[in-house]
Amino acid sequence: MSMLKKVAFEWYDTEGGICLAGLRNLLQAAPSIESRIISPFSQEDDDKLEFTLNQLTYLELRHSMVGAGALDSIYKLCPNLEIFKYETGDACIGYEQFAPQDLQRVTLNHARKLRMLMMKEGPGRWEELYDDHLHPGVYERCLGGIECCTEGSRD
Repeated sequence: MSMLKKVAFEWYDTEGGICLAGLRNLLQAAPSIESRIISPFSQEDDDKLEFTLNQLTYLELRHSMVGAGALDSIYKLCPNLEIFKYETGDACIGYEQFAPQDLQRVTLNHARKLRMLMMKEGPGRWEELYDDHLHPGVYERCLGGIECCTEGSRD
């Protein structure tokens, strides 16, 4: 497993989601993973992630719920992350969701190598949680040299 470069985890349950702590043993056994897709994904703010994934450059989290503290932990876990794709989930996955302002703050503070950020409002739309949701152009102006793409739900 030490040569594994790409991995996708998909779980089709109606409650909860996959969390990084639950994948700890597998992630540590495959340190050369560069690309990861997880669906659905749920990470609590208080989950402690005491390892790093130095080779990971691409992370895609589909149908997800992540709090601001957990987003901070994910960026610290993946210090060489270059491409981050995120799609919001719904209440079946969890209730925590970082606010757009948290995304801006945490990205600028910890995602030093990030060059592309793609955000998609899935079934758990930001406007249901926050007044300031993914307006076109918001992140392009706030995140400087990072290429940003936001997409609303296709309901």
